[in-house]
Amino acid sequence: MGGTPNVRTWAADWVRIKENQTMNPEEMRHNLSIAESRSANETIAKNSPYPKAFLSYSWDSPEHRFWVQHLASRLRKDGVETILDLWHLQPGRDKFVFMERAIIDADFVLIICSTEYAEKANRRDGGVGYEAAIITPNLAGKVKQTKFIPVLRDGDWDQALPHWLKSRIGFDLRGAKYDEAQYRRLLGHLHGTTATPPAVTTRQQRLGNETTYSERLQRESAASANLPEPTPKPNLARVFLETGQHGRSGDVNTVIVSVVLENLSQAKRIREYTVTFSVPRACLAFSSSNFVDEIKSDDPTRRLFRRSESSPGVAGTIFAGDKMSVFALDLGIEQLKLKGTYLEGDINAALAEKVTVDAIVDEEPLYAEKSIADIFSV
Repeated sequence: MGGTPNVRTWAADWVRIKENQTMNPEEMRHNLSIAESRSANETIAKNSPYPKAFLSYSWDSPEHRFWVQHLASRLRKDGVETILDLWHLQPGRDKFVFMERAIIDADFVLIICSTEYAEKANRRDGGVGYEAAIITPNLAGKVKQTKFIPVLRDGDWDQALPHWLKSRIGFDLRGAKYDEAQYRRLLGHLHGTTATPPAVTTRQQRLGNETTYSERLQRESAASANLPEPTPKPNLARVFLETGQHGRSGDVNTVIVSVVLENLSQAKRIREYTVTFSVPRACLAFSSSNFVDEIKSDDPTRRLFRRSESSPGVAGTIFAGDKMSVFALDLGIEQLKLKGTYLEGDINAALAEKVTVDAIVDEEPLYAEKSIADIFSV
């Protein structure tokens, strides 16, 4: 974690600024900037024994910010001191000073690439644009070129990378359950333990007891053909959707849709989980419209609900072999046929929608979905 700020140092700066009433506005701004910069340096640990990585990203959506925070948390558990605005940028602080100092002081800058990030960076828009203005001259200068690392979150490499980053090699962490091998390669790069090529062997070593090199290749090929397939790592948990009994909300027939989290292990307990349930707004019945665990959605056509092990009403621990219903919401489509009311809508468009679940269980990402047409068996 970041070091404790030297309160005495930056407080003294503020006192001197306040006491010197003869300063003109330009001097005041200059000294205030010095105090902010010094405070930014002290908030982020200077002499950490761990590699230090600053995460540059755009606030695309609550889900995207949650994913970035989870990545930063996972890297910390794997020995990387991550710097994140959600943790280190304190209220009242100058965000531009923070970004500048974080980029300069970090050993690495992980650029979380998405189509929205690329658009803002290319336009020099907002905080992303300011970070881009700091990063681009460093890429062209004498700064170690492996410091700035693209991490692809969504889209493709051509769309999600800013113009000035397109030639850089990065890591692909797309998808609800991203490639674990890609994450391990990223972690190895941050720790300086990337793979090195094997030594080049001599001709005698290559041939061994065979008279020709091709004989040795044939022998090795035959041996590798008999190797057993690697055993995949078993999943700790799974998340799935269940449709339950039919009910009524006012004059509308409804179906209960439940999100179920199952512990697949026979020995390990699940102690950490976060589940996000996304449903089409038009299909949510009135009985579920005021669900207490709703979070803000950037998509006006959908509503989001999130629960974790610390939420009231759910178990904090899921024992080996157990299942637990995390959500149970009433969905309906008949209300869309009520012409002349505020509920009237496009029922065909609603049937083409899906309910989706994104979950993280002990750092393992999980996903499930079900179409509205399947739920109502249309």
